Amino acid sequence: MKKLLLALFLIFSVLLFSAERKTPVEQTFKDENSGKVYVQGEKTPYTGIVEGKYSNGKVKILVSYKNGILNGKVLQYYENGKIKSEDTFMNEALNGVSKGYYENGKVEYEISYKNDKKDGIEKRYSNTGILVVEFSYKNDELNGIIKKYNENTGKLEMEALYKNDKIEGIAKSYYPSGKLEREQTYKNNIRDGISKEYYENGKLQMQTNYKNGQLEGINKRYSQKGVLEEEVEYKNGKMEGSSKLFYPSGKLKSIATFKNGLQVGVQKDYYEDGKLKLETLYKDGNKNGITKSYYPNGKVQVEVNFKNGQLDGVLKQFDENGRLINQETYQNGNKINN
Repeated sequence: MKKLLLALFLIFSVLLFSAERKTPVEQTFKDENSGKVYVQGEKTPYTGIVEGKYSNGKVKILVSYKNGILNGKVLQYYENGKIKSEDTFMNEALNGVSKGYYENGKVEYEISYKNDKKDGIEKRYSNTGILVVEFSYKNDELNGIIKKYNENTGKLEMEALYKNDKIEGIAKSYYPSGKLEREQTYKNNIRDGISKEYYENGKLQMQTNYKNGQLEGINKRYSQKGVLEEEVEYKNGKMEGSSKLFYPSGKLKSIATFKNGLQVGVQKDYYEDGKLKLETLYKDGNKNGITKSYYPNGKVQVEVNFKNGQLDGVLKQFDENGRLINQETYQNGNKINN
């Protein structure tokens, strides 16, 4: 029995001797020249734990030092005593996995460090424990797949590939149901290539093409049934060439022409049976010249002149038999009494 007690005493003595020194933060200071931490009244750089407390006496932070510099664990606590964060330092540089916690004890984040730079996987969670985002780092830059999840359901919302902190390749986003909503192509962090958007039923909604971050080429929009609704041409980010609208039946509804982003020339609108409905002249984005609308039987319904986007000249209205039923005169958009 005496031998057992002696052994326990020796073990207790060793543990007591090897326990790290703990000093209140108020008794320490950082030397401006060396950058090292000392205990007031001592000449040797501090080795041990610096402890900070809340006004209620509970531990707020524990910081490990070796020879006056950060080395080891740094632990922060909530006022209720629960752990808030834990970091590991090696010669004042973050290394290993840093963790943060919500006050309910759930993990808030996990970040991998190497020599004070993010290196490896970073994960962030909701306060209910659901993974919200996941990043991949190398040398403090995003490298690899990043993923974002719905904080309520945990379902994937977005994923993209990064290379040297820039998006590269196809980025995808998803509906809450998990079905693909959008895919965009990037080159060196700039949209370049085909982008597609989808209805939740899987049908293609829109297809656009980018070059160096600007819309380029023919862009198309479709109905949920897969019918082409709109077709527009772009050059250097501006509408250039023809712009077409279609009926749900697929028949042409209207066609217009653009130059450097401005509408020019004749816009023609059609009835679904293909007959001409409206004919409008444009110049530099404004209505300019004679505009005519037609009845389904082909007779002129209204004939009017525009100048720089404003009514200017005689407006004539006809019945379906071609007889004039009304006539008005305008100047600079204002009606002139006849």
